[in-house]
Amino acid sequence: PEFVFHVAEGKVAISRRQRGTPIDQAVAELMILANSTWAGELHAAGQPALYRVQNGGKVRTSTVAGPHDGLGVAQYMWASSPLRRYADLVNQRQLIARARGEPVVYGSKDTALLAAMRDFEAAYEIYGEFQRNMERYWSLRWLLQEQVATVTGVVLRENLVRLDQVPITQRVPSLTAATSGMRVELAVGAVDLLELSVDLDFTAVLEPQ
Repeated sequence: PEFVFHVAEGKVAISRRQRGTPIDQAVAELMILANSTWAGELHAAGQPALYRVQNGGKVRTSTVAGPHDGLGVAQYMWASSPLRRYADLVNQRQLIARARGEPVVYGSKDTALLAAMRDFEAAYEIYGEFQRNMERYWSLRWLLQEQVATVTGVVLRENLVRLDQVPITQRVPSLTAATSGMRVELAVGAVDLLELSVDLDFTAVLEPQ
């Protein structure tokens, strides 16, 4: 699930983003179609790009095309948002050169392409970590603001629980003998906004939804 945060005059509001609407699905499918088609065009021509490859559950960037298991496509790359991601801009440079019949901007062993891949991966990880910490901070603020005493969640594996009300996923040491998919109720303890931590204690197993 994705969440929407709204902060006004120090008050936090958190809601789930509604997904699966016809327009959402149309945009998502068209982006996958465009990005996988463009990746296939460069791959068929033997041209390098910043491809997105997923196998074994892990997604990585590669200058060589490979299947993206999660999307179910033979090759994939980001190229539809050049104003938002530098990787898309790099890939569009390759695509434009291909469409014009010109030599590609980046060769297979081009140090500039390899540097762009490394820099993008590093920046993407930093951005993701910042986003996770920001969402966790406002989630903890919301727990304090609403004086939440108990929360519910689903066990992902072992004692790792994803909460329903806010985008927090963490281990609950008091939860033992749990199985994946189990729904549980947890008591909310001390919240530390500096450490971005919250104490959660297992209280009960809930019926599946």
